[in-house]
Amino acid sequence: MQRLADQSGGILVFTLLTITILSILGLALLPLTAIEYKSSSNFSTFEKAYFLAEAGVEETLAELEYNWNYRNEGERWISLDDGEYKVKIQGSGMERTIKSWGKVENIVRAIETKVQRPTHRINLQKLKDYAILSQGDIHIEELGNIYSEEGYEKAILGSWGNLYFESAQEDGKADLHIKGEIIPSYPTDHNKNINYPKNFPPSSKELMDLSNFNIEQYISWLKRNFGEGPENSSGVNRVVEFKPVTSKEENLELDEHQISSPREDQIIIIKNYDSVTLGGQFNGLIIVDQVDNLKIKNKSIINGMLIFTGNELKITEFQVAGGSSTINGSMMCLNSYIQNENWKLKLNHNPSILAKLNEYLPQNFESSGQGKGLSIHVIHWKEIDSQEEN
Repeated sequence: MQRLADQSGGILVFTLLTITILSILGLALLPLTAIEYKSSSNFSTFEKAYFLAEAGVEETLAELEYNWNYRNEGERWISLDDGEYKVKIQGSGMERTIKSWGKVENIVRAIETKVQRPTHRINLQKLKDYAILSQGDIHIEELGNIYSEEGYEKAILGSWGNLYFESAQEDGKADLHIKGEIIPSYPTDHNKNINYPKNFPPSSKELMDLSNFNIEQYISWLKRNFGEGPENSSGVNRVVEFKPVTSKEENLELDEHQISSPREDQIIIIKNYDSVTLGGQFNGLIIVDQVDNLKIKNKSIINGMLIFTGNELKITEFQVAGGSSTINGSMMCLNSYIQNENWKLKLNHNPSILAKLNEYLPQNFESSGQGKGLSIHVIHWKEIDSQEEN
């Protein structure tokens, strides 16, 4: 019994000694653990600052895709999560330099990105080859007449989408120029499709692509060269522009009497209305931009070219109200659809009338593209000194 007690005392002494040694080692390692934790925390803060700078670049790229002239006025710090970022945009023409700073606590990191918006050269003279040209689908429920003046090639109906075709019982002498599927609402032998496909064979011509045609740049070019700008060498202002002055002016009803001194080569620009209704006779080039609905009243006449676009992602709707209207020329629909419900339209593709618009349709027009995701290329992306111009 005495020997067992002596052994128990030795075990107790050994245990206390072990605990003491481990405690000393633990206390010795504690500063190292604190340093590691602090280093890990600093690294996390360091990475968060970079991600904030990156977020500033991404947001700016999205803004520039929508509006190439975006400038981020103020260059102020913007809060995000547990940090901040700010962006500075420099450059002109088709290039921009984006500098973005991200800050978390006292850590600041910066990114510099250079982007380019490449230009596309478009021969706008080719627009005169088309009676109708759409970048989207074309829905035709009642086709009146689409034809070309005698002695000229047949009128071309061009669509980069699908053609929904029915109820065409008039003598439509037109080539259907389609890239995509031709989808009639009824079988081709249905009585509502008696002119399909016999009188509407596909055209062998190359379809013109307007996906990179920037209508805003084109309008600016027209106003500089033929409006009151210094580049107008003739000194005669041919541009008439209509746009809402207040938010209450959502709809525009326009007739020929509201245009003073009408000309055969008039340029009429209509922008940013919810709906536009044209009534009477209009001559020249008519651009209806960023408008949801376009209507042409009964017995109205357009001598020239009509170009219209949708309001951002909404569908543009073209309607002919009433019995019959006439377009002596052509019409274009950019980045949206043409939906023709109960359209009874006489569209006379008249090259002699369109020839009066030659100077408005340059053969080598430079366009930087339009629409989100179409036109910005990143040239380089790198981290820079956070103190640079901060």
